[in-house]
Amino acid sequence: MYAENWRADLAEKVFGEMRERDVVSWNSMISGFLSVGDRWSSLALLQEMQVFGMRPDRYSLISALGAASVECYLRSGREIHCWAIRSGLESELMVETSLVDMYCKCGKVDYAERLFNSASKENIVTWNAMIDGYASNALPSESLACMKSMQDDCNLNPDSITMINLLPACAQLGSLRIGKSVHGHSIRKCFFPNMILETALINMYGASGGLKGAKYLFGKMAEKSLISWNAIIAAHVQNGQNEEALGLFQKLRCEPLEPDAITIASILPAFAEVALLREGRQIHGYVSKLGLGSNTYISNSIIYMYAKCGDLGTAQQIFDKMLIKDVVSWNVIIMAHAIHGCGAKSIALFKEMKTYGVEPNASTFYSLLMSCSISGLVDEGWGYFNQMRRSYNIDPGIEHYGCVLDLIGRTGNLDRAKEFVAQMPLVPSARIWGSLLTASRKHGNVEMAEYAAKHILSLEHDNTGCCVLLSNMYAEAGRWEDFKASNHS
Repeated sequence: MYAENWRADLAEKVFGEMRERDVVSWNSMISGFLSVGDRWSSLALLQEMQVFGMRPDRYSLISALGAASVECYLRSGREIHCWAIRSGLESELMVETSLVDMYCKCGKVDYAERLFNSASKENIVTWNAMIDGYASNALPSESLACMKSMQDDCNLNPDSITMINLLPACAQLGSLRIGKSVHGHSIRKCFFPNMILETALINMYGASGGLKGAKYLFGKMAEKSLISWNAIIAAHVQNGQNEEALGLFQKLRCEPLEPDAITIASILPAFAEVALLREGRQIHGYVSKLGLGSNTYISNSIIYMYAKCGDLGTAQQIFDKMLIKDVVSWNVIIMAHAIHGCGAKSIALFKEMKTYGVEPNASTFYSLLMSCSISGLVDEGWGYFNQMRRSYNIDPGIEHYGCVLDLIGRTGNLDRAKEFVAQMPLVPSARIWGSLLTASRKHGNVEMAEYAAKHILSLEHDNTGCCVLLSNMYAEAGRWEDFKASNHS
């Protein structure tokens, strides 16, 4: 009773006073600690019950696996797996499903797949765990393929949990079409009202550019949790509607709900983009009042906000005071100095980061290359671009190539820039051609500008900015016939 009502302390006191404890008593305490977020105690009790000669049953293992999953304790999860094998419980449906979930949560998708492939496929619960596992490990195509296999090979119909687990995969792919089909299926199967499903759909619409759908769903929700509010705020920020996001945040503060770390992390980018320093300081004070000042994720967002609002000094002070700095913290402070044109400082921070043993990732190099581009550090930029693959086995993305192209453009060697684009292993985006167009404009090369504009318009037919820029170049070069033609096209 006490454990079910979030009073694990009282439950533990009663448990300690019991002269005889059966497996049900132990299971109640293990699940009780899990329900209040004390995962370590759950795992410790599983071991302790065996010391007292008590044999764990399926419920003991399921609760303990839940604790290992939440905290990503792979070693504990493997130990529980061994106990399940020794106890002959590995093939129990819920134990099997919990094991698949645990390995996925711990990032061991290959282990989960082996278990899943040997498991019974007649129950949708195991399929749902694997669909969620793929999506949780950024394998959206595999998640969708798993659901299709569930339908085609086992003739199982997706339920509301399947839809909830599948929607993050749609969001990762940015596929509004697939996301809408999931929404449509949910309507046809009468899965609504379902707050968790509705919130997952809001997240999907926000990540896939369908803000209108997210707003419609949020407005129709009969009951809204804090998670629902967080989702709609994040959806507005993701789609550049920062003023509206700030308005929603103010409405939330009038609700009987207390904003949490996710709320703050969602809204801080809006303060950064609006670039209002006074309001930024107010939200920083509010974060401190909520006791979230030591949260690394929140601190990273605050650093970026101050940098975007023009207060680089405060951004650096917050970074210096952070007790725990992850790779994102370093990436953010490097980018903060990049925004302000402090390329040398960004490079110094990168070197300092390596002395702390923090491994750089693709985002680190984007921040570095952006810094070199803004500060005109051509040789340094080339050096870091070459380092990515050679020293860290990181394949440059389109954003990295864009930064290097900006660097080449600054030198005025547009033929080299054109050759660099031609040799890219990735399909050039409008952003890449836009960079070449900007460099052509800066150096007055009309022919190269025409070449870049042609490619931009083939990708974005209604790019008026590109047309205006080319038209201005024609006028500056005295090519009035081309100027007239470009204004009438």
